[in-house]
Amino acid sequence: MAANQEPSLSPRRFAVLGCGRMGRLHTTRLQQDARALVTTLFDVDRSMAECLKQDLLPHANVCNSLDEVLARDDVDAAVICTPTSSHAEQLKACLAQQWPVLCEKPLADSAEAIRELIEIVSQSGTPCSIAYQRRSSALYRTL
Repeated sequence: MAANQEPSLSPRRFAVLGCGRMGRLHTTRLQQDARALVTTLFDVDRSMAECLKQDLLPHANVCNSLDEVLARDDVDAAVICTPTSSHAEQLKACLAQQWPVLCEKPLADSAEAIRELIEIVSQSGTPCSIAYQRRSSALYRTL
């Protein structure tokens, strides 16, 4: 490689868990970043994942279960956009795979569950972020 060339990096391969409004939004944003590639979609309503695949990601794999997602070898990170009640289980499973995770808010539905997850994230050493931004809100855009 010439001295002035940057090494080429493979994109991080994402699984999107939850293919509703927020899953679609995150998928669209990930597609705009050359460092990211959405390889896998999962929704408990398979038709939602199939619809997202048809609309945006013809190359993506649609999985029938979280276990099927976890078994894939073409995933490096996850975006969790499912209902709050499933966040804890999915976050723990992704961290066990050592996948960096972006999880939609709220992290969990009780303070106790949130404290437990914070401890698990801290011990894992794996990056985890909670999506909490308001830049697309009309009020915040006005400010």
